[in-house]
Amino acid sequence: MGISEERVQRLSGVPRGTRQDWWKAGLLDKPSPPYSLAALREIVVVADVRAMLDLESTRIVFRQLRPGVEAAAESQPPIAAVIDLRTLHAAWVASDSTVAAAARRGNAVQLLDVTTALARAKEGCDLAMRAATEPGDELADRRTRGGKPSQRKGATPSE
Repeated sequence: MGISEERVQRLSGVPRGTRQDWWKAGLLDKPSPPYSLAALREIVVVADVRAMLDLESTRIVFRQLRPGVEAAAESQPPIAAVIDLRTLHAAWVASDSTVAAAARRGNAVQLLDVTTALARAKEGCDLAMRAATEPGDELADRRTRGGKPSQRKGATPSE
């Protein structure tokens, strides 16, 4: 059991077409529902990196961060990524001292705190999984999907 296309879009804020473009650019695995929590986490991190860098720079940075996404998501205390904006060197950091060490190179760095986004993705995934495994709770399922299509604003009866 995984996460639906609609839920991934809602939790990540990234439309399917954009995710397909990222797949074609080599950033993500091929988008195909149902999605895993790991896939959702990667989408969230790519979205945050992409919000501050161009596509080519995002590709360089995410290749460095990708192996640590799961560990970053499960880390206590939370960790962040530090990105050297000149060289595009990126690393997960767990403390102020590791941020300082990364910044010592003299180049401008950007701290990327994905803690909230990753926590939101996990919470949304957990809710989706619970809703999918609780039999007979059709009302809760409709609420998480936005109601029946005919009840959504702008929906047509044929939806």
